[in-house]
Amino acid sequence: MTQPAPPAGIAAQLASARAVLDHPLGGALQALYLFGSAVDGGLKPHSDIDLLAIVDAPLAEPARRGLMTGLLAVSAWPGTLASCRALEVTVLALGEVVPWRYPPRRELQFGEWLRDDLRAGLGAGTPTAPAPPRAGPRAGHLPGRLAGWPGHRPEPMAAFVGHVKAAIGKAFTQDP
Repeated sequence: MTQPAPPAGIAAQLASARAVLDHPLGGALQALYLFGSAVDGGLKPHSDIDLLAIVDAPLAEPARRGLMTGLLAVSAWPGTLASCRALEVTVLALGEVVPWRYPPRRELQFGEWLRDDLRAGLGAGTPTAPAPPRAGPRAGHLPGRLAGWPGHRPEPMAAFVGHVKAAIGKAFTQDP
């Protein structure tokens, strides 16, 4: 199945973000998905870019630090740079989503709201940071539409979506 091309106005930034994710993760990056307004047709001038990365195993601290540092360089607060949007990146380990468990443990959560803390050494990715939290309501919902990139397999997300649909169906058929 061919994936649609990302919106032209964000293609260069997506390529930069993918390069940042590929570098410290190496072969661990199993899938990378664009979701939210960029694929739902609601991308506005100050919209962020939502990315979901699936990795094959939990992240080591050096990889987490490398990702946070790299993502800071390819993301900007909304409206501050014409050529760079805010990124929101969630990284999940495949074993946390297949089989589906709610909420899945995030290996990494990046967003512009963390920029000041990350620069001060207070955010995830620093040696003193707490273990990555379980994803809350925002990261726990299933994105409506996902778009992958060539070179990253769609199978992890297909399995993830199948497990989530089964869990939702089971929840609605059980007595309260």
